[in-house]
Amino acid sequence: MSNSVYYGTSPQGQTNVRLFATPIATNQLYPSEDAAAREEHVVDIYVERYASRMKLTMATTAVQPNTEAVNGYTLTFIPEYWRPNATDQSIYVIKRYGLIGAGNVANYDPSYAELLRNFQDRTWWNDPSNFRSYWGCSPSYYTNKYPKVSDDITDVVPNNDYGADRAGYPYDLHYFNYNQIVSSSIAGGNTLQTSVAWDETKGFDKVFYARETTTASSAWGWGDDDETEKGYNPIATLPAAVIVGHYELTKTGTDVADVPAGQPSFYLYGRTNNKYNLYFESGIVDAMVKQQNVVLQKTVENGVTSYEACRTVSYFKVEHPSKEVRAIKNNIIAGRHVALQLSSDALPELYFYDATQAENNRYIRITTANIDQVNSDLLSAGYATKYGDGIAYFNIPVEHLGIYGDDGQYVTGAKETVNGNKYDFKKCPPGSFGIVRNHTYTIEVSKISGMATALRDKTQPIVPPVEEVSYEISARLNILNWRIVPTQKVEL
Repeated sequence: MSNSVYYGTSPQGQTNVRLFATPIATNQLYPSEDAAAREEHVVDIYVERYASRMKLTMATTAVQPNTEAVNGYTLTFIPEYWRPNATDQSIYVIKRYGLIGAGNVANYDPSYAELLRNFQDRTWWNDPSNFRSYWGCSPSYYTNKYPKVSDDITDVVPNNDYGADRAGYPYDLHYFNYNQIVSSSIAGGNTLQTSVAWDETKGFDKVFYARETTTASSAWGWGDDDETEKGYNPIATLPAAVIVGHYELTKTGTDVADVPAGQPSFYLYGRTNNKYNLYFESGIVDAMVKQQNVVLQKTVENGVTSYEACRTVSYFKVEHPSKEVRAIKNNIIAGRHVALQLSSDALPELYFYDATQAENNRYIRITTANIDQVNSDLLSAGYATKYGDGIAYFNIPVEHLGIYGDDGQYVTGAKETVNGNKYDFKKCPPGSFGIVRNHTYTIEVSKISGMATALRDKTQPIVPPVEEVSYEISARLNILNWRIVPTQKVEL
């Protein structure tokens, strides 16, 4: 525990100053333990817990098969574990307050007036009558640096671990991958609290004690007319409860492939009748090759040379584009996406069209020297979403008290209702999201029937995409020893 931090009146009569230590005057010092122990001589010291208490509940009956998303198959999500994600790697001993100002410059010692302006003259965050406050800034708040996609992490640390140098991890927040959640460990890191495992009888019903993690509202785009103004992926800036698991597939159509044994990888690529088309490893390359017109084969007939799109499946593979391929056109590609790529193994005689060359020399032989350029061009065939070993996750941002008005309801406009109840981040005020010490957060998941976000493999960091956030949440506020944040009621 540590001293409670809040803004109040100092013993010297100064108003709205930051208080974090209990003053003891000389007339409160006594010559004996008996004298000091008298009730009228007791000095009240207010402390708060470092941790936050998180509880995610979900009954086994909440899991419902999805029969609507995919042509020819029913998909059933099997939960495995949950834990907080995008959480700070360290914590301050004493709660801090701060602001992010113009030019992304951190203000480490704001005045009460500056904080009040930041919170739009709302005072929910400070409670001097109870010697406490309901907001604070974690180390990542000041750094204000977040990934857009998982490549922003794995291009620096391929295994998403700390290795020999923890300082080499590119962000203050840690974005767990599937393996790390299942094992409750990060190579090179400290011992972690165990992830909460799914109980086939009880579902999820256990508490997790989480580290304080908060975000400046400028990171998620509050007040921005242009959501991309600062270049952030808003949802990736927020601490969240993440449920990982895998899909079990049941074939329901007559003109689709049989489900392979075990826990197979599968791909979603294209739609028919507004439903995804699903492919397994045996079919995805063939499906994507039919859409490509970049890699060409030369034929000569009666002295006439022509070039046609190559349809030989064995020349291609489907994978997440490499760093070198992405760099050519500065492509930012979500971690779950894979693309058709030409294999560099024993390249046959193949060509591509390069409009930058002289008119009579635009069909260029593909070699190991230009294959990255060819693979960059192949991205035009589109992306498939890969569920490696069927694994996937649901990401639930942790709401804090700032997202609610004085009436206990959502701040006007904070939730869109026309596009699947998504957050409108431009209208989510400061303090809308975060994990703050000495608070209790409860997330009730009543139903899982929607599509989880795919993970292409078990080492891909979970950096959630903004376009797949859709939750229905209702709340009730109570005040107990721990500050209770309104319950998030969620259907996934």
